[in-house]
Amino acid sequence: MAIHFTAQNIFDALCTQACRGCGQFGPFLDLFTGYRHCITCVAYSDNLLSITTSSAKREFGLSSKSIRTLPKLLSIPGQYTESERTYQRRISLVRMHSAAAAGSMQQEDSNASCPRTRPPGRRLVQQRGQRLQPPVPHRALRQIDHHGQNPYRYMAMIRLPFLDRRTGSLDWGVSCQACRLAPRDERRGYYNWNTVYSAAGYMEHFQKCEVSQIGRKVVPGYINPLGNKYGSSDAKFLGFLSNFKF
Repeated sequence: MAIHFTAQNIFDALCTQACRGCGQFGPFLDLFTGYRHCITCVAYSDNLLSITTSSAKREFGLSSKSIRTLPKLLSIPGQYTESERTYQRRISLVRMHSAAAAGSMQQEDSNASCPRTRPPGRRLVQQRGQRLQPPVPHRALRQIDHHGQNPYRYMAMIRLPFLDRRTGSLDWGVSCQACRLAPRDERRGYYNWNTVYSAAGYMEHFQKCEVSQIGRKVVPGYINPLGNKYGSSDAKFLGFLSNFKF
């Protein structure tokens, strides 16, 4: 994928904290485009839906020649979703919108009276800065892309910190544990617990999150400086959160 963007593009992404899609803090770098994205866009945006090369050939009827025009990447073995399933082999991936565009162009070529309706060898690459109209997912693809747990979406991403060029510090982002563990009441400052904040963004959220404010006062009482002799302080605190009511 390195032929599709430059080292300067990566450095620009390193020094930019906003998600390309929505403007929130984006902790992930998209290896297809070199842009930064937040976890919500990675999980749900049609533009960021990756599929296997074999699925692209099957669902869009792509020939081997058309497949060669698509930007592709190989996944790294590992765990990618909350299911904790480990993917042992490397998987060849393409973006669904590129595969859909290739299928349309292939169909146009086969229907055209003139055999050269487009320049030979044209590569179906999403240009930097170009926002493609997302295709409607095929029925079979919808079955593997639900609840934000499609592993192929995350295989095309890597964690990337934000570099503050003024201070030279790196910000990897942080999530709110109060939103993850406590009652999800938006009236009390709850926000999507998957959200990753910059350091400054988290402090702003912290002031609005009532559970965080309450936790700030009660957490010291659950810290046991003598270790686990009198029981697990972690378990007690989790019990407090589980039974918490405003």
